[in-house]
Order: sequence, then C-alpha cells, then structure tokens
Amino acid sequence: MNKKNIKPLIMSSLAALSLGSMSVAGTFALFTDQAETKVDIQAGVVDVDAEISELAFYELGVTTPITDTDSSGAYVNSIGGTAKINGSTLVLNKWAPGDKVTFKLTVKNKSNVDILTKLRE
Repeated sequence: MNKKNIKPLIMSSLAALSLGSMSVAGTFALFTDQAETKVDIQAGVVDVDAEISELAFYELGVTTPITDTDSSGAYVNSIGGTAKINGSTLVLNKWAPGDKVTFKLTVKNKSNVDILTKLRE
C-alpha cells in the first residue's frame, strides 16, 4: 500500500470506532439511568355547619309575625300549624297554603380547604 492511502484509511477507521463506542455508551446510559419519584396524595375534608336563628312565622294575609307559642316553644298559627327550631333542624307541621317562615341561616366552614357556599330560596 502506498502512503497516500493509509492516512484516510486510518482516519475513517478511527471515526468508525469512535462512533461505535459512543453508540454503545449512549445505549448503556439509556438503559441504566434511574429516576426516583415520590408522589404525595392528600385529600381535603369538607365540613360545613349550618345554624338556624331568628325564626319568624307568618299566615296568609298577615304582615306581622306570629308570636303565640305552645308548651314546646313552637310558634302556632290560627289553624294549628307550627314552626319550631329543633337544634339545627327547622320543624314545620300542619302548614296551609300561604303560610310563610323566614329565618337567618349562618354557615360555618369547618373544612381544611376553602369552600364557596351558595344559598337559594
């Protein structure tokens, strides 16, 4: 072989060897790489407490609230209909068309997340 052909042959052999070694090293790094992950999942607790107060009981055609009560403390209208707050429950009995009750409802957020409350009639 003459000297002119040896230098390009050596250079191309070295390039092929370096390319082969890089592909083997890259493949080895691809399959031996490790990634550690940690996932924390937390759930929020939604707890709402409602309190009823300032109860007012009305009959049809009467603009002033009823003030008559029975022995249990329930408001009583002229036909025997009653309205009473029992703890956090509004108890209504023997209602007639046109009877109306109004009250104040206070909602307390006991949750560990922020909430939005919406009240409708």
